[in-house]
Amino acid sequence: MLHMNMLGQAPPVNRDSSQDRPLLRHVPPLQRGPLMNYFLGPVRHGVTDPAHVVREVVMRLKADLARRSQWRTAEALEPFRRTVLAVLSYPEEALALAAEAVVYHQLPREEIRRRKEERGRQFARASMRGKPATDRQRWKLRQFGVADAEIPGDRLAASVLIDCLSTEGRHAS
Repeated sequence: MLHMNMLGQAPPVNRDSSQDRPLLRHVPPLQRGPLMNYFLGPVRHGVTDPAHVVREVVMRLKADLARRSQWRTAEALEPFRRTVLAVLSYPEEALALAAEAVVYHQLPREEIRRRKEERGRQFARASMRGKPATDRQRWKLRQFGVADAEIPGDRLAASVLIDCLSTEGRHAS
């Protein structure tokens, strides 16, 4: 099952969130999720006009920046400051992100839940890539009858193989 962006469009494989949301290209990676929550906040409170969403986001970002600057160092504050500047510097991209948030919030709860679960699975898979298979995965594959020489060394590949064997209905012996 492919993850869809908030508008229901399938993004390319092996992408980060900035590829289908241009504003996020200008935002530090660890600030992207929190920024999305800034955009979803007004929408969750009934704002449906993207321009109004952006105004609310800018107002809240500026207030939070002022508040955070009271106790954080300039260095610690820099990623958040860059996030605020991105929203202010790219108004058309901010407007597009706000429109996406409005559409997303109008989806049925079940669809939002499904998309969140799929996004979580994608992040879990990405975190497995390049790591060695676990002892538990090797044990499980042996239970499926996979020879030691055929057991993938990569955690993600082992996980995919286990999922395939489980889906095929092969039972661990």
